[in-house]
Amino acid sequence: MGVPFNDYLSNYRMNMAKVLLETTDMKISEIGEKLQYKNISAFIRSFRITYGVTPGHYRQTLDK
Repeated sequence: MGVPFNDYLSNYRMNMAKVLLETTDMKISEIGEKLQYKNISAFIRSFRITYGVTPGHYRQTLDK
């Protein structure tokens, strides 16, 4: 694939996080658990680094 496994996994998790935020009412912590993050802070930090906003803020922008 030409992409290191850790990068592939991170991209997959972030794409799935966006889908789950857009299509479910799951709590942010539940999404983090589902995506195998050890703690919610790590999930939120990764999402913010990738997309520039927290998962909660991202979900709020969908409602507008």
